[in-house]
Amino acid sequence: MQSDTSVQTSHVHIPPFSVTKFDVEKLANLGVRYMSQFELSKNLAMLEIGAIVLKQAIEHITQGEPILPILLYKLGVGLAHKFEILGFMSDLNAAILDYSKAIELGPNHPDLTGWLNGFAQLLERRYDCCGTLNDLDDTILNLYKANDLLVNGHDKALLLSNLGNVLVKRFGRLDKSSDIDNAISSLSKAASLLPPKDHALTSILNNLGNAFRSRYDRYGKSKDLDEAMVNLSEAADSITADHPSQPIILNNLGTVYWKKFVKHGNLNDLNTAITTFSTALVSIPEQNKAALLYNLGSALRSRFESSNKLSDINSAICYQYQAASVTLDQNPDKSSRLYALGNSLWSRFQITGDIADVEAAISHQSKALHLIPTNHPKKPFILNGLNNALLARYDAQGKIQDLNESISNGLIAIASISDDNPERITMLSNLGNAFLAKYQRIGHIADLDAAIMNQCEAVKLTPAAHLALPDRLSNLGFGYHIRFQILGNTSDLDAAILHFSKAVNTASKDHPDTPVWMNNLGLSLHTKFEKLQQLDDINSAISILSDAVKFTPDKHPSLSKWLNNLGSAITTKSLFTQKQDDITDAVLSHTRAVKLTPQDHADMPQFLSNLSFALQTSYDIQKNIEDLNIAIKNYLKIVSLVSNKHLDKASHLLWLGEALERRFKELQNSEDLHLAIYYYSIGAQLIVGRPFTLFSCAVRWMNAANLCKPKHSSLMQSCTFLAWIGHSLQHQFEQLRNLPTAVADATAIAIQHQDYQKAVEWLEQGRSIIWKQMLQIRQSFDTLEDTYPELGQKLHHVARKLELDIVIFSQPATTIEKMNNTNQIKLEEIEQAHRRLAEQWKELLVQIRSKSGFEKFLLPQSFLKLAKSASDGPVVMLNASQYQCDALIILSPSVPVQHVFLPDISLEQLQRFHFFLRGSENSRFPLAGGSRHYKQGALSHKSYSLKYILSQIWLKVMKPIIVHLNLQKTNLIRVWLCPTGSFVSLPLHAAGIFEQESFMAMDYAIFSYTTCLENLLTLTPSLPSESFKFLAISQGFSSSFADVLPNATKEIQVIQNLVPSSSLISLENQAATVETILAYLPDIQWWHLACHGKQDNDSPLNSSFLLIDGNLTLEKILQQKLPNAQFAFLSACETATGDNGLPDEATHLAAGLMFAGFQSIIATLWSIHDKDGPIIAHSVYSHLFRKGNTSDVKNIAQALHLAVLELYSSSVSFERWVPFIHMGK
Repeated sequence: MQSDTSVQTSHVHIPPFSVTKFDVEKLANLGVRYMSQFELSKNLAMLEIGAIVLKQAIEHITQGEPILPILLYKLGVGLAHKFEILGFMSDLNAAILDYSKAIELGPNHPDLTGWLNGFAQLLERRYDCCGTLNDLDDTILNLYKANDLLVNGHDKALLLSNLGNVLVKRFGRLDKSSDIDNAISSLSKAASLLPPKDHALTSILNNLGNAFRSRYDRYGKSKDLDEAMVNLSEAADSITADHPSQPIILNNLGTVYWKKFVKHGNLNDLNTAITTFSTALVSIPEQNKAALLYNLGSALRSRFESSNKLSDINSAICYQYQAASVTLDQNPDKSSRLYALGNSLWSRFQITGDIADVEAAISHQSKALHLIPTNHPKKPFILNGLNNALLARYDAQGKIQDLNESISNGLIAIASISDDNPERITMLSNLGNAFLAKYQRIGHIADLDAAIMNQCEAVKLTPAAHLALPDRLSNLGFGYHIRFQILGNTSDLDAAILHFSKAVNTASKDHPDTPVWMNNLGLSLHTKFEKLQQLDDINSAISILSDAVKFTPDKHPSLSKWLNNLGSAITTKSLFTQKQDDITDAVLSHTRAVKLTPQDHADMPQFLSNLSFALQTSYDIQKNIEDLNIAIKNYLKIVSLVSNKHLDKASHLLWLGEALERRFKELQNSEDLHLAIYYYSIGAQLIVGRPFTLFSCAVRWMNAANLCKPKHSSLMQSCTFLAWIGHSLQHQFEQLRNLPTAVADATAIAIQHQDYQKAVEWLEQGRSIIWKQMLQIRQSFDTLEDTYPELGQKLHHVARKLELDIVIFSQPATTIEKMNNTNQIKLEEIEQAHRRLAEQWKELLVQIRSKSGFEKFLLPQSFLKLAKSASDGPVVMLNASQYQCDALIILSPSVPVQHVFLPDISLEQLQRFHFFLRGSENSRFPLAGGSRHYKQGALSHKSYSLKYILSQIWLKVMKPIIVHLNLQKTNLIRVWLCPTGSFVSLPLHAAGIFEQESFMAMDYAIFSYTTCLENLLTLTPSLPSESFKFLAISQGFSSSFADVLPNATKEIQVIQNLVPSSSLISLENQAATVETILAYLPDIQWWHLACHGKQDNDSPLNSSFLLIDGNLTLEKILQQKLPNAQFAFLSACETATGDNGLPDEATHLAAGLMFAGFQSIIATLWSIHDKDGPIIAHSVYSHLFRKGNTSDVKNIAQALHLAVLELYSSSVSFERWVPFIHMGK
C-alpha cells in the first residue's frame, strides 16, 4: 500500500501557482478542497497536494490575518492523517508544530476547545511513539485548558474521558497516586454528565474500568479490581454483539478477569478471561486484532504456567506470533508484542528443551530491545525477558558470553525500575539465578553472595499465596546450599533445607517446576546425610530425587542434572551400606546422565567425574579392577579438559589421585603411586578451589609422599584458607577441627628429613591461626603508611572494619527458622559485607607485597625471626604425629635447632592421658570443699591416676629433654614449653616420679608455657613505679553461679596487704561490675581476678569471668585498647584448658587475654580449690613485692614456681598444686 501511494504521488502534476495570478484566499480554498477530497476518497495523493498548497498559502499570509490559525489547524490535521497512514515521525512533528502555532495565533477562536483537544491527542501520540515525558505533560496541560473552556454537557464528558485516559498513562510512567486518583475522578465525572442511554457512556465506562484496573495494578486493593469489573461489565452489557466497540470492551473485561485470576488463583477467572478474549477476537476488525491477539496469547501462557498443558503454550505462541507479525516496527506496541512472544517461547523451552525456541526467544527479545526508546518505562521488562532467555541458552550450551550479558541486562533492568514495582520481584529472582550460574562457572564468592541477596529480597517481597513463591524459595535455598558446600556454615545448610521444603510443600505436584524443587530438596538432604550420617536423610534424598527424574520429560534439558544428582546420592548411600545393588543403580544413573549430555557441554566434566567416582566406589565394593581402570581413564580426560581456574579442578585431581592410590595398592605398580603424588601436588597448589578440597589434596600429597622429602607449604596455606578471616569466628574454629594431625604429620616428615628449621616454621604456622589473624588486623601499620601512605591508609581502614566485625561474628546466630525475612536479609547483608572486607584485605596484601621492602609483609615469620623467642632461655616445641613424637629445642638464631626424639611416647598414649585428665564428659577432678569451676558434675578419678600420668610424662617426655639440655638442680634457668596437638593442656611442668626417691621437672627449671613463638617476641614496656596500676577483682558470688567463693575475699585482702596502696585499685563483689572493670582496664598494668570462670568452646569470645551483674566476656575485653597491659593472674577455674578438639588454637581465657595485650599470665589447667587461691596469691606477691613497689614481669614465673613448690610441700593432693601454670614472658 505504501509503495502504490508513492507511485500515485509521483505522477501528480501540481501547476506552478503564482501568487500574482491567484490571490492567497483562493490558494487557501484550493488546499482546503484537496483536503476535503482526501476525507471522501482516502486518496493519499489528494492529501499530499492539499498539504503542499496549504503550505504555499500559509507562507504568503501575514501575521495577524484571521485565516492564518485556521489554515495552520487544517494543515496540522492533514499532516496528522498522513502520519497515521505512512508512520513518518517528520509528519507528526510538523502536525504538532502547526497545531501549536494555530492555538498561539487564535486564542479567542470559537473552535479553540477542539484545537486544544486535537493538539493534546497528537502530543499523546508522539509520547506513545517516543516515550518523551514532556509530551505527556503537555497533553494533560492542554486537556485541562480545554476543560476549563467547557460547561457541563456532552463535549465536556468526552474531554474529561480523554483527560482521564492520559492521566492513567502518566500514572503508569511516574507512579504518582495523584494522577490515578485524578484520572478516576475525571472519568467518574464524565460518566455522571451523560444520560444512561447516551452512546458515549459505554466508552467512558470502559475507560473508567481501565483506570480502576490501573490503580489495582499499582496498589493491589481488591476494591479497585471489583470497581473495574463493575464498570467494564456494565459497558459490555450496554452494547450489542455487532457494536464496533464490543471487541475492545471485551478485551478490557477479559484483562480484568485475568488480573483477578492472578490475584486469587481461581482458574475459573482465567478460563473466563480466555473465553472473553476469544469472543472479542471473532468480531474485531482485522486492523485492530493485534492487541487482542497479544492478550489472548498472554492469558493462555498464564494457563500453561498453571496447567502445564503444551496445547496452551502452543496456542499462546501462535496468537502472539500473529500479534507481532501484523504490527509494524514503527508501532510503539511492537516491542511489547515481541517481548511477550519471546517469553512464551522461553516458557515452552523449559518444557520441551527445544533449543530453537530459546534461540527464537533471544531473537525476538533482542529486536524488542532495539525498537524501544532508551528511557521507555517498559524497557526494564524487555531486558528481564532477554535476561531469562540468555540464561536458558547458557544452561543449554554453556557459553559464558550469554551469562555475562544476562547479568548485565538484569542489573540495568533493576536499576531502571522503582523499588515498589511488583515486577521488580521477578527481576530480582532472575538476576539471582544469573549470579548463581556465574558463581558455579567462575567460583567468585561475591557472585554467590549477590545471588543469595537478590533471592532473599525476592522472597521477602513475594506474597504468601503467590504462584511464583515456590520457585523463589527454591532458588534461595539452592544459593544457601551451594554456599554451605563452599564455606561450610551449618546455618546455610539449615536455611537451604528450610526453603526447599517450603517450596515443595507449597507447590502442586503437577507444576512444571516441581521436579526442580524436588531435586533441590533432595540435594540438601543428601548434604545433611553427609554431615550427620542419618540413613533416613539419604533415603529421603534418593526418594525425592527419583521423583524428580520420574516427573521430567525424556528430552528435558535438566534431566541429565537430575540423573547426576540421583546417582551421587545413591553412591553416597552405597559408601554407607556397602551394598552392591546400590552402587549398580548409581552407575546406571550416572551413565544415563553422561549419555544425555553433549560432549562440549559445560557440565560434562562434572557428570563424567561423578560417574568415575561411582565406578571407583563400585571397585571398593565389588573389587572389579576394570571399574577402577575406567574411572582413572575418565579422570585423566577430565583434568586435561578443565582449566586450573575452574572451581572443581581440585576435586577432580583429588579423586584421580585417590583412584591411582587404590590401583597402586591393588597392583603394586609404583607408577600409579608417583602419578597420585603428582596429581595431589597439583591440586594442593591450585589458587582456585574449595578450601577443604585444597587442604585434602595437601594432606593426601603429604601422606602419599612421606617416603620422599615433601614440599608442604601448600598444606600450611590450606590451613589459613580453612580459617579464612571472611568466616565467622565460630565457623573458623569449626573448620580447623578438620585438621586432625595434618600439621603435626607434616612437621614429623620434615623432622625425619632433618629439616628442623622448616619443622619449627610449620609448627608455628599451624598454631593459634585465628588469634594471629586477629592480631594482624589489630596491629599498627605505621611503617607501611610512612612509605606508601595510600596503601597503608586503605589497609588501616579495612583492618579497623574487620576488627569491629569480629565482635558481631563472635555471637551465636539465631537459627534461620526463628528469623523473619527482614532479619534474614539484614544478617545476610552483614555477613556479605564482612566477606567483601576479607577479600579487600587479601587484595591489599597482594598489592603491598609487590612493593619494594614489603615482600614478606604479614607473611609467616622465618625461623631466624622465630628463634629470637629464645632470647631469655630455651624454647621447647613438642610435636605429636601419627608417625612419631618429638621435641624441637630452640636456643638462639645462631645455634641449630636441637632435636630430641621421643620414641617411648605415642599419639595414642597422649590421647589416653587426656581422657584420664579431662574425663569422657570433659569433667574435672572432685575437690574437697569449694572449687572455682562452672561446669557441674565430675567423674571420679583416683589420685594415683594423675600421679601415674605425671610419672609417664617425666620418663617419656620431660626427662629426655632435661637430659639433652643438661639442666642442673643447682642452677635453675627459664625454659619455655610450646606444646602442640595432644601435648597441649598436659601438666608437663609438674612431671616427675613421686616415690621415696623423687624426681621432679620443677627441680631443674622454671617452666613457662606459650601458645606460639610469636607471643615471646613482643617487647615488654618498662614503666616508672609511679605509673604502675594494679587492679584486683574479688567476686565471691555471681548472677549466674550458685556456689559461693568465701576465700575470694581473703585473696584480695592478701593483695591489699602486699601491694602498695598508691598503685592498688580494689573492687569486691557489688563494686566489681562489668562496666566498672572495663573502664579501669585501659590504664592498668597488672590485673588479678578471684572469681568463677566459664569457657565457651562453641564461641570462644563468649568465654567469661562471672560477675555480680553479668559475664565479663573476652569479646568485651577485646573491644578495649589496652596499651599498658602486662600481667594477669587468673585465679579461676579452667582458664588455660582450651578445647580438646582444637588444642592448637588455644581457645581459653588466658590465650584471649594474651591476645588482648597481657604478656604474662598465671592461669589454671583445671578447677582450683577455693582456699588455694589466697595461698598462691600470698606466695606470688610476697616474692614480687619483697623490695617494695615493683612491676617487673620477668620475676612472675619464678614467683609462681616458688608458690607452687610451697603448696606441693604442704602435702596437698596433686590435683591442687599441679594446675597452676605461667604463660608468656
